[in-house]
Amino acid sequence: LLPSVAPDHVDPRRVDRRSKRDTKGGESIFGRRSGNGKGEVSMACWTWFALVVGFAVGDPFAWESYHRTEEIVSYLELASVQHPNRLKLEKIKVEGDPLVLPVVTVTDYEASQTDKVDVMMVFGEHARELISAEVGLWLVRTLLRESDAIEEGNEVSDALDRFFPRENRPDSFGTWADALLKHVKITIVPVENPSMRQAVEKGEYCLRGNARGMDLNRNWPFHWDNTTTSGPAPLSEAESRIILKVAKGLPNLQAYVAVHSGEYAVYYPWDHTMVEPTGIPARMGELMSSLSKQCGCNTGPGGKTATYLAFGTAMDYFFEELKVPYSLTFEVYGRSGDGLQAQSSWPVSGKADALVSGKERCLLEFNPENGQMYKEVVVRWVANLLKVADHVAREATSSMHMQKPFLSGEYPSTWGSVFGLGSEKRTQKDPDTTAANSQGDLSGAALVFIFSVPVVGIIALGLYVGHKKNKNSDMQELGKDTQV
Repeated sequence: LLPSVAPDHVDPRRVDRRSKRDTKGGESIFGRRSGNGKGEVSMACWTWFALVVGFAVGDPFAWESYHRTEEIVSYLELASVQHPNRLKLEKIKVEGDPLVLPVVTVTDYEASQTDKVDVMMVFGEHARELISAEVGLWLVRTLLRESDAIEEGNEVSDALDRFFPRENRPDSFGTWADALLKHVKITIVPVENPSMRQAVEKGEYCLRGNARGMDLNRNWPFHWDNTTTSGPAPLSEAESRIILKVAKGLPNLQAYVAVHSGEYAVYYPWDHTMVEPTGIPARMGELMSSLSKQCGCNTGPGGKTATYLAFGTAMDYFFEELKVPYSLTFEVYGRSGDGLQAQSSWPVSGKADALVSGKERCLLEFNPENGQMYKEVVVRWVANLLKVADHVAREATSSMHMQKPFLSGEYPSTWGSVFGLGSEKRTQKDPDTTAANSQGDLSGAALVFIFSVPVVGIIALGLYVGHKKNKNSDMQELGKDTQV
């Protein structure tokens, strides 16, 4: 039952959440805290209790897959010190507002910077979509070769198989990233809406907008619509102005990706109309086909594919005003499976369970509820983000840089023809060790199950009674707001 997504032993430099304590009173998603900041129960007891309750009601934050916002920022600060030749961290603000957003640029700074392609990726725009920033964090870790926790198992191998021939492909995400970063600079905004993400962490699970209640993906000056949540004017919100400031500082910006959740999809313009724009890159269809193989989801123009319109979105603005040819929106998870194609291999959780109360339902609709699904989402969408950078590098970079063999240190024209490292490079696991570990895992799971069943039954009965009383108010609180 314990997730294996990010075990502490994999990377000792990882911030250990278990040593953290909430310095304020009240309750948070990581446990009840007393007024003096000390845990009311030991971590061992809390972990066991969280397993039981989480198993009963599906609360994703009964496990430790997710990271607090401050942990993400702390990791990036540490990474900028430990990897100065690959990651640069800046704290960006705009005049007239105290908000500061961390922004990282990841590339191979030891390679020539001439003619490198710029790619910008933005995560955590909507507060309740916690998984968005998690994908961003693991993208950074992948680019730094600190992603052992997701490289373990079959998920990464399966993801690479969806893009490359098995007999001749990169042996890991890290190998792919090493070659890619010689030709691409990836600028990442890991959490665009940090203060409200922190509010979600403390239990306000349905929050979407920023601290002023404005929807940051309706605040852009292209087909902007004056609504109660779009801001008093285009670019009225500091977060939007910081994103624009960063984008204007990128001299060769060829791709912009905003990462959201609520469904499964990859969109390109337009959001504000169901008509497809002129000027879409000739190879957009090729990229959409590749991304669809990974996500098993619908792809196409936002308004036309989603069958609803959104006004004042960043994607439309970047495409039309900043002339970014590959301006995209990723929708990386939706509990109901909306947007998945019929042949998709994704496991689908279905609608949030009836026993879960209103706020928790909000959270479950937008975020994977267990460690295995969390890992699957992270791996597939990190793969798709790498694919976008790969695609624009091949399209925009001079062919003389792209045709040299990989083994000479340059980026290959195709993995299949020049990538000389095949399956012999992959680490083979000892079958005896694997069998022993599996036996231990099954025994531990059995013990947890035996001792948890009676408690689960009691909790479920209590929740059912409470649910009957609160069903109407819960549904009103959730609403149907799953727009990007």
